[in-house]
Amino acid sequence: MRVLLTGGSGFIGSYFSNLMKEKYEIHVLGQQKDINYLNSGNGEKIPYYYTDYSIDSLNSLISKINPKAIVHLAAHRPDKKSNFLSDYLVNVEITSNLFEVCLKNDVTNIINTSSRLVYNQELKKPWKELQYTVPMNYYGLSKKFCEITADHFTNKGLKIKTLRLAQVVGIGEKDGYVLQIYLNNALKGKPIHIYGEGEGKRHYIYVKDAIRAIDKAINKKELSGIYNIGMSKPYSFEELGSIVNNTFGKKSEIILERDKDADENIYHMDISKAQKELGWHPEYDMIDAYRDVKNDLKVDS
Repeated sequence: MRVLLTGGSGFIGSYFSNLMKEKYEIHVLGQQKDINYLNSGNGEKIPYYYTDYSIDSLNSLISKINPKAIVHLAAHRPDKKSNFLSDYLVNVEITSNLFEVCLKNDVTNIINTSSRLVYNQELKKPWKELQYTVPMNYYGLSKKFCEITADHFTNKGLKIKTLRLAQVVGIGEKDGYVLQIYLNNALKGKPIHIYGEGEGKRHYIYVKDAIRAIDKAINKKELSGIYNIGMSKPYSFEELGSIVNNTFGKKSEIILERDKDADENIYHMDISKAQKELGWHPEYDMIDAYRDVKNDLKVDS
């Protein structure tokens, strides 16, 4: 099956190309200029096409490539947190243009990616797909607008499956996130600092499980709707520090700094709908995920 991937050179897209290159004929859209291919392990090359995500550009490429499914990963997230919604609305424009062109070219099987950040802390947990959501920040709000856009085009005949991803972790995750800081410190034997009272918990998904969810969604071409994708449970920062420390065997000192401010909220999604309708379930908990990271990094204890 020919699959077109938007934002395919990013963190999740790179994993999709590497893990699914034997199963699908993958083509990638992105905004890097002057390249025609992406390397995908073992010297294999994935066709790459530049686009500005305008309707004209997308229409030219999609009519030429003629994909049977589209995985939409492209999203704009400013490097620094912005206090202006306008900096995020490009996500809605890209998504709307893509769906418009898919409708025109009769490409109906679409996997759209969203975020846990469309939920808010006032909602009963674990969060369910049918709950009314008021997003936590501007990025989450832009993703919510994209979900509404998906509903609009689903009513026009597209079969859009929106995957609300928990925080995705794995090799290649951006520096600056807490888990990446913990990992880097553990590898160097530096102390791991845990801030706050320890009441906060986060919901994560290992990147390889996220790819499996996308794969399952591609092969449920008749379905449409929203699906939460995450591990079986959320984790506290103290749990995460211990897991990373124990996994990598460096015995970094874990320092609890209860006087430091930390987000003590709990992020937790109900994943039962994805399990039932997509036939997907997470294979990795956080311990399994970091054992796999250790194996891929070829790190000795």
